[in-house]
Amino acid sequence: MKINIGASYKKVVYLCSMKRKRPRDPVQRAVFIAQIATGEITEPNPYEGKNMAAVQLGSLGGKARKKKLSAKKRKKIAIKAVKIRWNAVKKAKKK
Repeated sequence: MKINIGASYKKVVYLCSMKRKRPRDPVQRAVFIAQIATGEITEPNPYEGKNMAAVQLGSLGGKARKKKLSAKKRKKIAIKAVKIRWNAVKKAKKK
C-alpha cells in the first residue's frame, strides 16, 4: 500500500523551513512560538546574511551624527520631518 503525502503536509514542511518574521496575528504568533519551543522550527536569526561589522557601525552612526549636529540643526530636521509626516496623513485622509 502506497501512502500519499498530502499537499497540506508538504505546505507545512515548506512553511517551517522558510525564514520568516514573527506573525502579527496573536493566534499565529502563539503557534509560531509554540513551534519554536517544541523544536519543530528554529527561531530566525535577524542578522543572518548581514555583515556584522556593518551592523555595528550602523548603530554608531546615529550617535555620531547627534554629536556632530547642533541642537538648533536637530530641531530644524525634526520639524521638517513632522511637517512631511503630517502632510502625508492629511493627504491620506482626503482620499
